[in-house]
Amino acid sequence: MIKLSFLELIIRGMPELAIYMWASYILSKTKFHLNRYLLSSILLTLVTYIVRSLPINFGINTVLLLGVMIITNININKISIIKSISVSVSIIILESFCELINMLMIKYLFKTDLTIVSSNPILKTIYGIPSLVLLVLFIIIINTVLNKNKFKKEEIA
Repeated sequence: MIKLSFLELIIRGMPELAIYMWASYILSKTKFHLNRYLLSSILLTLVTYIVRSLPINFGINTVLLLGVMIITNININKISIIKSISVSVSIIILESFCELINMLMIKYLFKTDLTIVSSNPILKTIYGIPSLVLLVLFIIIINTVLNKNKFKKEEIA
């Protein structure tokens, strides 16, 4: 069980899942709808809180949330099935990569014990912010590269 405190849910969980939904729109090139975005972000936040409270092994929660994210993208955000699957998996992989970079920075750059950080909700929330910033930067970079390639293809045609 990977219990989530209310503080973590508000300060870390809600922005993270809002970024996931924003990235889903950006990477799938789906027209942005604020109401759908807000509904899907709130729904994903609530489901995350419930799933993290379940007595399940680490990793299963990610798979369950991936499934919910795909279903949410299909049914609420109206993203096609294939795009929803590929975008959702890409976002989870990208977030995992950002978390890895963040943990390595905490351990080797800041020389902080990860067990102390992970056992304190306030420290975990504060130390987790750089991974969200990295995720946003990577999404912006990916979007810029995709748009640049699209522009070049249109220019050639």
